[in-house]
Formats: sequence, structure tokens, C-alpha cells
Amino acid sequence: MELFLSEPKVYFCVASFFMALVVLCFSCFRSSFKKSNKLFILFLISIIIADIAETTRTLSYHFPYAPDSTYFFPRFIQSLNFITSTFMLLTGTLYVNSLIEKPNKFSRAFVIINVSLFIVYTIFCILNIKLGWIVSYDPNIRKYDLVRGPLYSYVGYSVPVSMIIMIIVVFIKNINYYPKQTKVTIVCALFSCSIFMLLQPFVAKYVTIVPFGVTVSIFIWYLAIENGDYKNLQKTIGKLTVAQQEALEANRAKNAFLANMSHEIRTPLNVILGLGEMIQNSNSQKEIHDYATDMYDSGKNLLSVINNILDYSKLEFGKLEIIEAEYHLWDFLENIKAEFLPLAKEKNLDFVIEVDENLSDYLYGDSYHLTQILHNLISNSIKYTSKGSINLCVKGTEDNSKAHLIFDVIDTGDGIRDEDLPQLFHGFQHLDKIQRSSIQGGTGLGLAICHKLICLLGGSIAFKTKENVGSKFSVHINQKIIAEGTVKDRKIHTLNQAEEIAEHLSAPNCNVLIVDDNSMNLVVASGLLKKTEAKIHTCESGRTCLELMKKEKYDIIFMDHFMPDMDGVETYKQSKEMPGNLNLSTPVVILTANYSPKLHEYYSGEGFADYIYKPIDRDRLYEVFFRTIPKELIIKNN
Repeated sequence: MELFLSEPKVYFCVASFFMALVVLCFSCFRSSFKKSNKLFILFLISIIIADIAETTRTLSYHFPYAPDSTYFFPRFIQSLNFITSTFMLLTGTLYVNSLIEKPNKFSRAFVIINVSLFIVYTIFCILNIKLGWIVSYDPNIRKYDLVRGPLYSYVGYSVPVSMIIMIIVVFIKNINYYPKQTKVTIVCALFSCSIFMLLQPFVAKYVTIVPFGVTVSIFIWYLAIENGDYKNLQKTIGKLTVAQQEALEANRAKNAFLANMSHEIRTPLNVILGLGEMIQNSNSQKEIHDYATDMYDSGKNLLSVINNILDYSKLEFGKLEIIEAEYHLWDFLENIKAEFLPLAKEKNLDFVIEVDENLSDYLYGDSYHLTQILHNLISNSIKYTSKGSINLCVKGTEDNSKAHLIFDVIDTGDGIRDEDLPQLFHGFQHLDKIQRSSIQGGTGLGLAICHKLICLLGGSIAFKTKENVGSKFSVHINQKIIAEGTVKDRKIHTLNQAEEIAEHLSAPNCNVLIVDDNSMNLVVASGLLKKTEAKIHTCESGRTCLELMKKEKYDIIFMDHFMPDMDGVETYKQSKEMPGNLNLSTPVVILTANYSPKLHEYYSGEGFADYIYKPIDRDRLYEVFFRTIPKELIIKNN
């Protein structure tokens, strides 16, 4: 203690030591340990080590040394002091560099250069212990000045000064990448250090104040930036800023969505109301039929918009249920082909389904929502492809009674703009794959619904896209395998079954009525039943159907579900209560464009004999027809 009191020059070093130690303790307990926080703690440790080395160096002048000594120990103390002081400078520069919000090549090069300089500097200081090239010791000179070697000016000053210059250059070059409060703090810290460094030559014989000046700057730095309260405030402000941006973006998306929905809902409503008024004022049966057809199409569009909104709402609130059931993969893909092939042909596009026929066919899973996913993806591809093709490629692997299926939807369309990619699966985002072209329409919820449905089913989705080249969406879904048999087996079986029914069975005495408001659907259904040789009658409305039921007895009736004025279910209910109905016992098969495993339960509950999905599958139609009509009407052909 007497030695400390007898050497006033160490007083500021000791004060610096304890101040840095206090800040270190607070920093260790209260900081969030990011990279910059760890460097700040390392900086504090280097200051403490430098204070110890400077104090030891100053007190070493009072140590007795033998006249014939090589002075290894005093040279070691001198060199250690230089190394620790420069290490303090290095950690400080690295810390300031780590505060840059967006690191760049220049800031990374700065780190490499400074670390390299310090390594070279340390090597010279270690050699100095033996050679005395930088600083030495002379027992005959009892002053506080060092005995300078030939390399003192080159090594002792050039390296620390170059580090200081580089950190100033880095600070100025990256000034826009520092937070505002950090910039102010760096300037204040540099100013504080500079004041103490300028004063040091004038008080060098009495005290060493530079370490204390550095510690004062660090104390200011801690209060302004590194203390826990500020860090918590920073985090809170950051979270509030992000929340504000998300709220603004959500509000913008909501407003855009509502504006778009206003158009999407009003357009079909205006058509429906306008056509309704035109029907009221028209006396032409053909005009009334055409207007009713257009009203039906507009109603379907409106229903699709509303269904998307409701589905998205259910997904958001976790109310959408998984509907798992048994299904055949080949039939599933054939239904998709039947639905989208006509739409693709309308735009002169090729629509091709490629499937690995070695995949298991008899699966168990949510085929309803899987259909919805592929429906959205394929619809988008058709919508945004003006020429070329849309391919649905189905492949996968199998293990332990589980099929890992991959559905690739590939188009040669317009692709997606890079700026739209981050919002691709966000709700209420109406992305135009081509820059706001004339292609409009839709809720903007299709891809968002796809993403949420895929997550609900435990799958994943990936995509590749290039503007003006095309897109590829890959859906990965796992399904259970519940029976043996491949897609190829099912394909051969269904084709053979269809041929067998068509070629070997007929019902020439069967009286059939087909009810559908769409004349093309009537043509298709009649054409498919032609091979049965049945007597086919058609009509285009529920009311006409009721009139025909009072005039003629039919053996089977195929009834479209969604028809204007009176739908299929309402027509069937009224027929059961209608006086003079000759077809009270006639089986009625509903034709529906809806697809759900629960439809069987619904239509059975309403009293229908069976149901067939639209577009009508030939094999399904034959199978239902020959199973439902009276057996005595079926003739086996040789």
C-alpha cells in the first residue's frame, strides 16, 4: 500500500481499473449477449488488463535490479504494457465496427487488417524482450520516460495510430448505417478520449490519465447504449416499430382486399339482378333460357368468391376440419383432368397429367381439400398462361404403408415478379403475376388458402418461378396406403370395366330423363348413355321436369343439383308432394359439381338413389345406371 501511495502516477490507473470493473459487472448481468455485447465485455476486460499492466509498469521503476542483469523482467513489463494497450485499442475498434447495422465488405476488411496488425505488433513486442528494439530499461535513469529503441517510433506509434485512423474512416464511411444514438455516443466517446490524450503530455511526469479517459468514455457509452434499460427500450421500440409496420401493411392489405371484393361481389350481383329484370321483361323462351344460364354462371362465380372468404376465415380461426376418407388416386386424377381439360382447351393450352403408375392407388386421406389445393394452383396456371401448357406431374415414394406424394403444377405462363414473392402466400394479397395487366379477378386468397390447407394436412409447398418463363409449384403430402394395387392396375381395371359394361350390357327398354339447365351438359350425358340403347329424354329446368313426371313414367332420372329458379333438391322434394306424379318410386340420381366425401350422407338423407360428380365420368355413369335401374330391363349381349 505504501508503494501505491508513494507513486501518484498510478492513481488514475487504479480509478480506471475499478470503474471498468463496475461497468463489467453490470454488463455481464444486464446485457443481452449478441455479438456486439460480447465485444463490449471483451473491450472492458482489455481495459482492466491494460490498467493492471500500466500500473505494474509504473511501479516497476521502484523494483531493484542487479547491475549485471539482462533486464529481462523490466523489458517484459514494458512490452506487456504495449501489447495490452494495443489490445485494448483493437477490441474497441472491433466493438465500434460491430455496431454497424448493415455490415459490408469494407467493414469486414477492416477487421482482418486490424487483427493482422495486432498480430505483427505482438510479435515485435515479444522480440523486444530479448533485443530491446522498441523500449528498454536503464537503471541509471530514474525518470518516468522510457528508454526508446530504434523501432520505437515505427512500431510504438504507427500501429496504434493506424488503428485509430481506420476506425475513424470506418465510422465516417458507414455513418448512415449506425443508429442515431450510436453515432452521437461514438462522437462523444472519441471527443472524451481525445481530450485526455491531448492533456497526457502535459502531465506525463505526474500521472497517466489516458486509461482513465478511455474508461470515462466507456462509462458514458454504457449509460447511453449498453445498459439493460436501454437495451430493453430498444427491443420494445423495435417490436413496436415492427408491429406498427405490420398493422399498416395489414390495414393496407385489408383495404385493398375490401376494394377488390367490392368489385368481385358486385360484378356477379349486378349481372344476376340485371338479367333477372331482363327475364321479367322478356317473352322469348330462348332469351329467358340464355339469361338464366348467364345468371347461373354468375351465381357460381359469386359462390366461389364467398366460399374462398369463408374457407380462409375458418382456416384463420382453426375451424376447418380435416375430412379423411378412402379414395382411388387414379379416379382422383381423372376427375381433375375432366374438370380442367375443357378450361385449358378454351385458351388453346395443353393440359397434361403425368403420373407414376407404380404408385399405390387405394389411399386414405383428405382428398377433398387436396382437390381444393390443386384446383387453386391449376386455376392460377390456366389464368396466367397465354400459350404453351400446364402439366400436373404426380410422383413419390412409399414406405410402411404410407405414400409420400409430390404434386408438381408446372406452367409456361408469365411467372411471378421478384417483388411479389415475399407476399405470395399472404392473405388478402391480389398478386398479378404480370405487372398489373388486364388479367384481373379472384379474391386474392387462393394461394393463402393453399398454404394453410397444406400446413393443416401436415404437408409442405415449394415453388420455382421466373418472370415471362413460367412457374412450378410442388406440393408434398403424405397419404395412407390401405390396400394393394397400383395406379396402373386401377387404370386397366376401370378401362376394362367400362368396356365390359358398354359392350356387354344394354337397356333398350329403359326410359331415362336427364334434367340440366345447361344444354351442353345434356348433350354430354345423352351421348355417354347412348351405348346403353336406353330411351333418353331431356329437359332444362326443375319446373319442366315436374310437368314431365305427371305425363310419363321413367325408370331412372338424372337431376342436376344447381339450377336457376328451382334446384334439383327442391324439385325432388316437390315431386314427392305433387299430385298425379307417375314417378314416386322412380330412383333419382343427383348430378353435382360439388366434391366432398360427406355428399353421400347428405344426398342419401334427402332420398336420392345416388350421386355423380360433374364433369361426368363415363365409368361412374355406367356403374350407377346399371346398378340403379330395374334388373329386368338389363340385357346381356353376346
